Amino acid sequence: MMFDLAAAKTRLGILPADATKDAFLQSSLDVALSFAETYCDRWFMKQDETEVLTHDSGVISLHRYPLEVVTAVQGDSSALVGYEIDKPSGLIYTHGYGSHVATVTYRGGYATLPVDLEFALWAIFDAVWASTPGGGGSVGSSGGGGGAIESVSIADVGTVKFSSSGSAGVSAGGGSAFGGMIPASARAILDLYRREVC
Repeated sequence: MMFDLAAAKTRLGILPADATKDAFLQSSLDVALSFAETYCDRWFMKQDETEVLTHDSGVISLHRYPLEVVTAVQGDSSALVGYEIDKPSGLIYTHGYGSHVATVTYRGGYATLPVDLEFALWAIFDAVWASTPGGGGSVGSSGGGGGAIESVSIADVGTVKFSSSGSAGVSAGGGSAFGGMIPASARAILDLYRREVC
């Protein structure tokens, strides 16, 4: 499965031709991804990127990784020639070039999300969708339409369950983040993907 509009419609049992909730669905997808990326201080989806970063350790920590290719590393006034790239972690070691601004042009991120990260994104999507007025939530309310999410489903793995208590917050399993929008199960997975700054 992918983390996109078509998968969201399948997940919710909405026919592909039914576009009545597409805007709400896409908004919920975007918000869920944004919450996860903000929490992890990195960007997940693969695309071309140019970042301007200040660093003082001789290590540049990029936001979009794993890296596919780095096309340019520009220092304050010239291209850097002495550096090494750690593609899986998005780190560039500059061999003594510290306390400077660097501009890095590269392509990075996941073309296919790891299954655990995708699970976390869907868990966040479920919480966002349940609280979206006009989407999964009741129009005129800011809370979820069916109570707190107790579990999340992925095809061939499990089933979505909602408590009947109506308590918002998605707090089962040890707490939540972002006002209840990142369930504890998703947070535990996202902790494995947080960007480390050297």
